[in-house]
Amino acid sequence: DDAGLVVSKSTLSLAEGDGTDTYTVQLATVPTGNVTVTPTSADTKAATVSPTSLTFTTANWNVAQPVTVTGVNDDINNPDDKRTVTIRHTASGGGYGKNKIIKGKTNVHSFIR
Repeated sequence: DDAGLVVSKSTLSLAEGDGTDTYTVQLATVPTGNVTVTPTSADTKAATVSPTSLTFTTANWNVAQPVTVTGVNDDINNPDDKRTVTIRHTASGGGYGKNKIIKGKTNVHSFIR
């Protein structure tokens, strides 16, 4: 089996400022050691992620861990503004990393109130 990530949602929709949504991430295969997964927002002025890293081991590789995405308020009154932000996931360690295809990204549709 190929090393990869299982992401529970491919799209999230949330409001600017106080909108949040959560999805989960887990590994697709048993790692050879600890794996660190880093979810990163492509535009931190529109959406942030928490936590900034997840750690998987040979014991919890198939246990889904939550990632919360929060819309960021830019203090601009633009009610028709809609943005799409991609949350990318990188993984390293335990047989996961640059030489493996890491499957899984989440697109965040931030709707401004």
